[in-house]
Amino acid sequence: MIETPEDFANATEYERLVLDRFFPLFPDEGGGGTLDLRQAMQEEGPAIIGMTSVIKVFSDGGDSLRMLAPMAFASAWKVLDLLVELALAQGGFQPHRRDKGWAISCKVKLAKQAPGDKLLGIDSTAWSSVCDAYASTAEHRHCLTHRRASFTEQPLRLTGKDRWDKALQPLEDKEIRAFVHLAQLLGRGVLEGKMAERTIGQLRFLLQQMSQHTGYQLPGGVPLGPIVSVFMCLQPDEEKGWLADFDYVHQKMARTMPDYLADVWIDIPNESGYRLFGQLEQLPKENVAIQLDSLPSYLTVY
Repeated sequence: MIETPEDFANATEYERLVLDRFFPLFPDEGGGGTLDLRQAMQEEGPAIIGMTSVIKVFSDGGDSLRMLAPMAFASAWKVLDLLVELALAQGGFQPHRRDKGWAISCKVKLAKQAPGDKLLGIDSTAWSSVCDAYASTAEHRHCLTHRRASFTEQPLRLTGKDRWDKALQPLEDKEIRAFVHLAQLLGRGVLEGKMAERTIGQLRFLLQQMSQHTGYQLPGGVPLGPIVSVFMCLQPDEEKGWLADFDYVHQKMARTMPDYLADVWIDIPNESGYRLFGQLEQLPKENVAIQLDSLPSYLTVY
């Protein structure tokens, strides 16, 4: 049985390796491009945009990847299954017969009562949606493992029949992709002890892709993809020292690359050797006075 994060890590090591190797969360490690606002903020020129193409997992040309979809789905489902088992253990739940472990049907029924939100550092609505993604695909898993399931490649789709011979609601292309990446994010969340804020945004995006199966609408998600590097500069102010026009940065990102996460690198005029760094989603949408000897919590020296 899975009772600790270490148990989970050991029991899912193969599945997580397969998923990361064949269906990487971020295939393009070269980054998502750049948005250089330094000249524009100094009124010396336009913003400079440089984009890197994003490789799509399960892309139309990825026939070999499509052929591995059954293995990917089965591996992802096991990760979710053992995550639920871990969450139940963390909540003090035990199977009725410890010698035989948990029945999947019991885990499906009890999943929402487990403290998975605390385990992962996510809100209770997101955890409930994870549980519904797990429960709503249980019959698809049983179909694939014990009965007969059908995968089509163009478009990618999983169909089958439940134990009562009733047709299952198909898992469509985007839902299979979302489910696979969902398992990867959740697995990393367990190993890291908590999900980072931007990872939670990506989690919400993936869960939203499965809303037809979970019934949950989760706004505020951020698509998976490379991270944009945004370059800006502080502006001198006689009274306040330095001003950081984060509102301008947010507006520019919203107009040019609204679906991307961004790392913000902040130059300090006439200073060399270091910069300030922050994640865009943590920066306030306003023009902020910055004291270099007392930085706000969302900025660090790099």
